Amino acid sequence: MKKNLFNLLLFLSTAHAGFAQKNTSNGPYHTSTMNKMRAYIYFDGYSYNPVTKITTEVTQGVMNTRIFDILDKEMNNPPNLEAWIKAHPGDHSAHFTPKEPLLLGIRYKSDTTDFPSYRIATLSKKYSGRLVPDDTDIELLAMGINAENVKDYRYRIVENDSILISDWKIPQLQQKHGAKEPYAFFGEFKERRKQLMIEVKNIKNYNLGDGMIITWGTANKPEINDILFNLRSKPSTFLNLKVAESNRGYANKFDQKTGLPLDFRFPLDSVAQINLSFKNNTVVPFDICLVTTREDGLKDTSMIAYKETHDIFSMTNQYLYPGKKEIIIYPTGTRDPKHSTKFSFEVTQTKTALAAYSLKQLIPYVLLLILLFSIYYVYNRRKLRKIGQQKKMANLQLNGLRAQLNPHFMFNALTSIQNLVNQNDNKGANHYLTKFAQLTRQVLKATGQELISLEDEVELLTNYLEMEKLRFGFDYSINFNPEINLANMQIPSMLLQPFVENAAKHGVSAMKTGGEIKVGIDKEASDLLLSISDNGQGFDETATAESSGVGLKLSRERIRLLNEIYNEQKIELNVNSTTSGITIQVRLKNWL
Repeated sequence: MKKNLFNLLLFLSTAHAGFAQKNTSNGPYHTSTMNKMRAYIYFDGYSYNPVTKITTEVTQGVMNTRIFDILDKEMNNPPNLEAWIKAHPGDHSAHFTPKEPLLLGIRYKSDTTDFPSYRIATLSKKYSGRLVPDDTDIELLAMGINAENVKDYRYRIVENDSILISDWKIPQLQQKHGAKEPYAFFGEFKERRKQLMIEVKNIKNYNLGDGMIITWGTANKPEINDILFNLRSKPSTFLNLKVAESNRGYANKFDQKTGLPLDFRFPLDSVAQINLSFKNNTVVPFDICLVTTREDGLKDTSMIAYKETHDIFSMTNQYLYPGKKEIIIYPTGTRDPKHSTKFSFEVTQTKTALAAYSLKQLIPYVLLLILLFSIYYVYNRRKLRKIGQQKKMANLQLNGLRAQLNPHFMFNALTSIQNLVNQNDNKGANHYLTKFAQLTRQVLKATGQELISLEDEVELLTNYLEMEKLRFGFDYSINFNPEINLANMQIPSMLLQPFVENAAKHGVSAMKTGGEIKVGIDKEASDLLLSISDNGQGFDETATAESSGVGLKLSRERIRLLNEIYNEQKIELNVNSTTSGITIQVRLKNWL
């Protein structure tokens, strides 16, 4: 008996769905004399096929004199499909599963059949959407709500997304349409040109809930707010076609009622994209058709969007081929011109500017272009040659300065070794000779390179400071920003060594004890900051060069020459000398 009842219900649903597919469009909604919509009450759910194991969203109709059929035990809340399949192994028909246990339903009080329906996604649910004509009344009910659980449910009804008709109250019960027990009744509605939304919630379990949005007649008509387009020559700039002052002459005539352009026309490949911006297209989906009249008079019609719910629809190059175009926008499921919005434009064949001129007319312009290009080529070549010569000269001068700088360093190192030998400090002298050998290899390697890594520069400074520490007895530290990759960051070779040598020889050497040298490596925006400071007695920069060391003088000249080579990455030198020490800062601009 249960199986027969279930198969009868499936037969009714299948028969209704099959009939609806055979209807033809005579207006905004399909009609039939064989089947009346008001003879059925509709509930949303899922159809499961045990053979293909595919679940699809469907609408299930039951006769309005047998409403209790939707509460068949095999489909009760929630139905157990696995138990059904085991109990009916030979039944391969699709099985209906109610969408929610509360079974929200709608009854159309009209002779019109097959009203369009769709799904509207919320944060946690999918509500059912219905489009109905202006002359259709409806009745809303819920079969899953009864006398035992009605106090657990609340519902509300909102008109046009702004007016609250009913604010979260307990549903009323009624017993009609052949019902065996009372069910929830939300009311009959005779709205015109409006939209209603009903939401039902279980106050003990907010996961149990459902909703429906019903939109009547002319409230469905699509409305275009703006038409934005961009040119291939400026793809990042969008123009508003409906504003004559800013659309660059692409449209000059407009419909006084809708504001839509009447003479939008452009050459092929000039417009990259056209965006249609809709008003309130979140709960009523649109179908968008493109009708193209080709040059031979034939028409191509294609559906370019189905159940479109986004506020903006984009037409790209695939739709912008030559021909007269008409975009027709309908509410989903309707084809009534009264409910449609149309927008026309034309794409013309591309004609190049050169085609309008003869060869004789173009010859003077071609010759002028050749002459201008020749002048530019000769001038640019001379300029590049002059810049190359200047860089070559600067490199020669720089190599000469480094040749002076390195012997100066070697002389000081050998003097330090001699002092230890004279003091009979053989252990210190041997250690010092080892450091000197390492430094010699590093200096020789650096001399042949224009740039070395910060890691190599730090290693060279460490060996030098260790060597000088044995002689002068000062403390030192080298600190760097951990965000700087020393191995991958390159700077001019031995850029810091002369400044460190100056701090040791002219800064802390006379202190005997308590001397300190600090080396810092940091960054500021895209600049690399290098600093050397000591707590010696300082010097007067206005005095003779000898008082501040030959290395500092040579380093100033070297930085000047480097700035000629790296003119987009300038190096700045700042020396601050006080009676309590010297701080030297080297800023390498745009070096990071």
